[in-house]
Amino acid sequence: MHLTAWLVAYDIHDFIVVNERYADRGFSLYADHLQQAHRRSVQYHWQSTSVSRLSWSRHVVSHKLKVAISLLRGRGQAADALAVSMANSARQALTAPNEAMLRGCEGGAQKALFNYWRQQLSPSLGFTQRKRRPPPDPVNAMLSLSYMLAYEESVRQLKQVGLDPSLGCYHRLVSGRKSLACDLMEPLRPRIEAWVITLFAEGTLNGRHFSPPDERGCWLGKEGRKLYYAHLDGAQRQWRRYLAGYARVLARTVDQHTLPEEPA
Repeated sequence: MHLTAWLVAYDIHDFIVVNERYADRGFSLYADHLQQAHRRSVQYHWQSTSVSRLSWSRHVVSHKLKVAISLLRGRGQAADALAVSMANSARQALTAPNEAMLRGCEGGAQKALFNYWRQQLSPSLGFTQRKRRPPPDPVNAMLSLSYMLAYEESVRQLKQVGLDPSLGCYHRLVSGRKSLACDLMEPLRPRIEAWVITLFAEGTLNGRHFSPPDERGCWLGKEGRKLYYAHLDGAQRQWRRYLAGYARVLARTVDQHTLPEEPA
């Protein structure tokens, strides 16, 4: 194992190791923050109904699109036009009749947003669309790493409020994935994307900081890691505040529901 492939993130309670190259080889150790058995019992019942899942998912997607709109304002005519389109998508998301229609609404808006981000960058970076495993270009590599860090923080925040990170609503159960953590970070994704795009647009990172793309992907080099992590701290603090707030809102939403009474 090449040690520079590992990122270690920790605070006083938790320890997280993320492997840039091989995501399945990372691991996390979380403290037992809150043993809220009742809240989790309510959560299990709440997320098992399609009506509850759709209601929460609508608000997750709508809020994500509203965050993207706020980031687009003031960036020029093209951004303003996209913001108008995304505002329409946000309204449609709140009235989507089913999960399939909601995913279609969100997917179309996200594709348009990535197309806008692409236009803000030099073509030499090779960023043509979002591709995950392996990331074929520097921008996709930084998006994947930044998303992974936010995902781990999302898991941590859900555990702190006593919710099960695996039981998602918009993201359903998948082996090896904390689906509710994916739900929670969905509104944060536009902020992460804007931050990553700014790193490249302002020249903090460029193609020279990355390995040449090959069948294994494109990876951040030593000098690039120094620059990335130097800028990460402030961004991570902001991401943590947003995720903590989202987790509290979700916990209150779950608490508004009650378990069905057992038959006498």
